[in-house]
Amino acid sequence: MSPKTKRNRKTMSTMLKTTLALALLGGVAVHAQDAQTPAAQPKPQAALMVAKASSGVMFDVSAVDGGLVAVGGYGNILRSQDGRQWQQVASPVDTALTWLSFADAREGWAVGHDAVILHSRDGGASWKLQSFEPALNAPLFSVAVLDKQTVVAVGAFGTMKLTQDGGEHWRDADAAADPVRSAKSHLFAITKLRDQRLMVVGETGLMGVSADGVSWQKLDAVYEGSLFGVQPWGEHGAIVYGLLGNIFACEEVGKAPWRKIETQSTASLFGGTPLPDGSVALVGANGTVTRIAAEGVSLIAGKGDEAGRAGTWTGATLFKGQLLLAGESGLQLMALPRP
Repeated sequence: MSPKTKRNRKTMSTMLKTTLALALLGGVAVHAQDAQTPAAQPKPQAALMVAKASSGVMFDVSAVDGGLVAVGGYGNILRSQDGRQWQQVASPVDTALTWLSFADAREGWAVGHDAVILHSRDGGASWKLQSFEPALNAPLFSVAVLDKQTVVAVGAFGTMKLTQDGGEHWRDADAAADPVRSAKSHLFAITKLRDQRLMVVGETGLMGVSADGVSWQKLDAVYEGSLFGVQPWGEHGAIVYGLLGNIFACEEVGKAPWRKIETQSTASLFGGTPLPDGSVALVGANGTVTRIAAEGVSLIAGKGDEAGRAGTWTGATLFKGQLLLAGESGLQLMALPRP
């Protein structure tokens, strides 16, 4: 293994340790087995219904139809109408769920370890298993909905799954996606920009865009470290962010240059959400919550959450004028200061 490859794998390990997670890459376990005996294929197990699940590790949260849906460790899926009282709903898997994305108020997808893909048709009240591939040894980290038919999920070692029929059939992305897959770099996040293109980011500064979720164009890297997330920025732009607090913005992806946004923070950033005024909130290690706006950067929170714990946030969404944060210490509402 080359020094560069070793460094890239170390970068991934750093993310996993920081996010606590159940170790996203640690979940990519290869189990020893007798060379003469094929391993029995594991079957999905339903998540246990537990008290106070909202205080456990939660990875992502979305505002859906006036309420909230959150996913996290051990396959936990929670719903809330106020961001304070949470109800656990049945989940067909007990492996970590890392991300969710909704097409509208009813239809959404969640992804996670064992290449799990779940689908909901009722705003997150119930979920059906659409894909389960533990033998792949590659967790899915993120999913984006282009439309109700076209959904793309991405994960470890360049894994990219695609459906063009609303999840009835999922397939591996083909050669048209090789520009962002062929190096087998981890693909950490995918999102839909406001101009309806999909954008993916990942290891070693990887960035790519697609108009249809099938054919992908690799963008020139502006940073050699890992990028853990991407958010829309303006009508045609994006903000990407990741290891050690690195943030870059572009006004028109694929045409305009990228610029580095200085924050005077080295806290790694893992999640975020657009805000109504056009700014973006980014969240990450050490309880960091940062607002990125055209006029500048402001730190909303850091060095610990409101209870004084130094926690890591991995997901965020806007809910009734406040931020709902997901992370190692569960779920928390946070007031947004005026810009």
